[in-house]
Amino acid sequence: MISIEASSIRRMFEQVTPHMEDAEDGIPVISSVRLEARNGWLYAAATDRFTFAVSRRPVVVVEDGNRAGHLPGGFVAAVSAWLDAAAEAGLAVTLSLPLEGRSAPLTFEAPGRGKLTVDYDAGDFKNFPNWRTFLRPTLTAEPVSVPVTGFTTRFLARWQHAAERLTAWQQGPNKPVVLLDELGYFAGLHMPVRQEGLTREGVADEWIEATAHTATVDGITYDLSKTWEDRDGDSWTYSGDDTPDGMPLMVIDGIEENPYPLDRLIAQYGPLHAV
Repeated sequence: MISIEASSIRRMFEQVTPHMEDAEDGIPVISSVRLEARNGWLYAAATDRFTFAVSRRPVVVVEDGNRAGHLPGGFVAAVSAWLDAAAEAGLAVTLSLPLEGRSAPLTFEAPGRGKLTVDYDAGDFKNFPNWRTFLRPTLTAEPVSVPVTGFTTRFLARWQHAAERLTAWQQGPNKPVVLLDELGYFAGLHMPVRQEGLTREGVADEWIEATAHTATVDGITYDLSKTWEDRDGDSWTYSGDDTPDGMPLMVIDGIEENPYPLDRLIAQYGPLHAV
């Protein structure tokens, strides 16, 4: 038997259930939450192959051996509602899981709330992904600089209940993004979409142009991120400040205390040429 606060296991379900396959039309083996108890921890894991989440909490286990069971997706709403009521009452829950590889019902019990029993065919879930074998390599691999990555946006909302803040990295292009909380209670993986042929420059060029800080004087547009050379060969850059009417103030390196409005600079020392 496993003892855990109802609020804790309810929180675990909240963290992982958004990541399981849809119970209505999904593959049964991943339309579930896998529960495991080993080495003083209770784990809850779920995945639909696009994202993966596992949550854990320390527990008191009074039985020997690793234990594991599955909560089929069709029962998740009912069990969550039962845990909500137990959590509101501040109760602890006793959870019974079969020995790993054995078939037996899951039972949830709380004082004054009776026993909730979930019976299922363990054979339907025997091929649930071994999450340790694909999570561990992402945690131990050295992250690299990834020029561009991308995500299916409807999956991003799944992480809102994982934690207030998540630490993330990616081990390489087209590799899953690792997401960890700061308490050691939650780990997740998010598979990116493949960016075949796409480059950061190609995607961003138009936005870079649209966000450029420019000014137009006498019909000519000047990119203020560039250095501009006057007819005497002096180089001018934008100071970051403007006149009250919005004209950019330009300076020569070393004499920033004497800025010139761009229109005045052009009139006195123009034309200007981009360096």
